[in-house]
Amino acid sequence: MIEVKYLQKPSITVFENVLTHEQCDMIVEKHIKDTMNPDSGFQSRQESYAQVTEQVENRGISLGMDPRHYDILCDAIVKYCKIPYTHIEACDIYNYEEGQFLDLHHDYPYDPSRINYYKHGGDRVGTGIFYLNDDFIGGTTNFPKLGVNITPKKGSLLYFKQNYDEATNWSTIHQSTEIIQGCKWIASCFFADRPRVGYSERTW
Repeated sequence: MIEVKYLQKPSITVFENVLTHEQCDMIVEKHIKDTMNPDSGFQSRQESYAQVTEQVENRGISLGMDPRHYDILCDAIVKYCKIPYTHIEACDIYNYEEGQFLDLHHDYPYDPSRINYYKHGGDRVGTGIFYLNDDFIGGTTNFPKLGVNITPKKGSLLYFKQNYDEATNWSTIHQSTEIIQGCKWIASCFFADRPRVGYSERTW
């Protein structure tokens, strides 16, 4: 594993080689087989007070995730980001085909009480993005206010923190730039500052 620290505050770090190429391929192949939902924006619109709309969110989202794949991702988050398993929200798989993108947005919520994962209090304190492939052109993760532009590398994990003051949180506004060629695949999830609502231990 190689750790690349882009910024100290707000903290932006990439951990390389946290997933094997075989694990990445297994997750991607599962969702190619299952197909993706191109109308991914309903929950985003609700939770962002319509900040994230179809004009902003132009991508496909997974219809569901194999719990064992979820555990692979969460194990990496616990190990490298030092986030307790109980604090990890559900992971989703996204793909971006040619011409698709995710426009400028931030991940911290306007009103945490409206987020089902911690509707009884708490806040979102970080984001994790796994890059599941890198055989495409475009699709960088760009933080324009911070001067950070990350080129996806297969098997790596981008981790950045929120829950600072409002101005620092706002500086983490970011985008996934347009895909020029190929198809980008990621897994993405958020981290809360306390156990999520509905958490239960795995039984296997």
